[in-house]
Amino acid sequence: MSPEAKAALSEEYSNSFNVADGDIYGKVRQYQRQNKTFAERRWRSYLSTGKQKALGQLLGRDRYTKAFDTLLDIRGLWAGPGFSLGNMQEILAMRFDEVGEEVSAIIA
Repeated sequence: MSPEAKAALSEEYSNSFNVADGDIYGKVRQYQRQNKTFAERRWRSYLSTGKQKALGQLLGRDRYTKAFDTLLDIRGLWAGPGFSLGNMQEILAMRFDEVGEEVSAIIA
């Protein structure tokens, strides 16, 4: 059995329960780094349409993605309700990452 098939079977059981948005984000990023498109899409499919859109917007913003990626190794941070893709569109609309770029340009 291929490693991808083994991973799919082991993850399928864990996904029969509600999975936190943060756990899905972590798996999507893991499979993006491993260039495993099928597995990435499977994890994205566990999200509602609105949350899939929010995830896509988040992944399009490098500063946010890099910041969240640095936190992925902290166990327990992602499993709870703290990280919600449902709120992500509101956060991204504030454009904090763009303000940071403007401040960096002024300081430099």
